[in-house]
Amino acid sequence: MSKKHTQTALFFLFLALYIAQMVYSMIFLHQCYAPLMRFLFKIKEGELFFAGVGPSIFALCGFFIWIFVSYVALEWLFSALFGMGDYFKKMNSKENYSGGRYSLGSYKRDVTFCIIVEVIALLVFPFTFFYNIRVRDEGIIHKKFFSLHSDVIRWSEIESLSFNLKITDYKGGSATPQFIVSSGGDSIDLWNGFGLGSPTTEELIAFCDMLREKNSEAKIKITFTFSSENLRILQKYVKGESQVRAVYNYLSKFCS
Repeated sequence: MSKKHTQTALFFLFLALYIAQMVYSMIFLHQCYAPLMRFLFKIKEGELFFAGVGPSIFALCGFFIWIFVSYVALEWLFSALFGMGDYFKKMNSKENYSGGRYSLGSYKRDVTFCIIVEVIALLVFPFTFFYNIRVRDEGIIHKKFFSLHSDVIRWSEIESLSFNLKITDYKGGSATPQFIVSSGGDSIDLWNGFGLGSPTTEELIAFCDMLREKNSEAKIKITFTFSSENLRILQKYVKGESQVRAVYNYLSKFCS
């Protein structure tokens, strides 16, 4: 096999490896968010951590950063192992650039767009480390996105805990469970829907127990019922009905 054919075959191997690891990178980033934050913020036993949409933003920003980092790393590896430095340099040159289906029309525009995306991802990425909710002895600690200030809701300031099921018409009906803590004119949702990053029923029940221990005056409310339509929609989600029913049954014992 000629050197040209060998390098072409190695390039297809390079592409296969690059695409394969990119497929799983966002899922990996999403799943590692909570353990990483628990480590960074030293979440102790008995304390609670709610990720909210933090993992999704973390994974998305990290994904765009990883697109560039993993490409450079694989290119360096193949250049070091197989002497493909000149091959990549020629392929990445402006003269050999072919654009593609999603090109903006020129090499300069495409490169500029990629740089802008990477810079935005790098700027936003650090803020995702703080876009979560931590429940400790002093209360609920959280940040609004792009804020450098941590907001603290003291246990004594909590007025109510409301369990709601938001129903929409999206795709034949969608359900978003909400576990809303209200304090003054402000509120924060600890559940924020089903899916990756959503809390377990045990964590939500543990929060209810902490609230009752720290502030027995706070009201606990359930603002929905298990109507036939609600049940139909909940059954579309894996363990959707069982999760909602478990929290519903527990909180109903304390509803005022």
